[in-house]
Amino acid sequence: MKAYISQTVAFPEARVDSLPDIRESNPLVGRLFLWSLLGTIGMLFMAMVSAYLVRRSGSDWQPITLPRFLGWNALLLIPGTFVLSRAKSAAQENPGAIFIWIGMATLLGILFLAGQIYCWEIWLKQSIGVATNPYSSFFYLFSGMHALHVGAGIVWLLILFWRSHSPESRPSYHAICCAADYWLFLALLWLGLIGVLYFA
Repeated sequence: MKAYISQTVAFPEARVDSLPDIRESNPLVGRLFLWSLLGTIGMLFMAMVSAYLVRRSGSDWQPITLPRFLGWNALLLIPGTFVLSRAKSAAQENPGAIFIWIGMATLLGILFLAGQIYCWEIWLKQSIGVATNPYSSFFYLFSGMHALHVGAGIVWLLILFWRSHSPESRPSYHAICCAADYWLFLALLWLGLIGVLYFA
């Protein structure tokens, strides 16, 4: 009995280095979440565009000349996609330079939002508000909802920018890929919305 009690049971020790890194493990989950999010956003804007196409047949529909700066401002989103592609390359080749490219993309996003506010001010100075007519209502709806999602993207980039300064918390390649895909989606979405406002 004493011999039995004196026996020691050796339990296997858990090795910390064998535990999976949550940030790097299963990137497919992050991709599926991203594409589910983009699908939801896409359906939301498709519903708004469908309402726009139906409403434009009304007798009170009066298109208004859009601010010229609107088209130029849209070009700020396109370089952001190329800058983030450079951030993806840096994540694999030169991780220390990630914060430079993410910082540039963040700056372009902030400038885009500033440009959108400027476009709204142009119309407001001309006494063209949300309730002026159905066309102006849809313009503010499209641009406001899109700006809201751009703002969320900027917050995302700011988090990646803050994390990229430390090797311990540096964002993974897959995290940057998701951010780049989200930004590309917003750029293509806004170009499509401008096309609807101009030509539909």
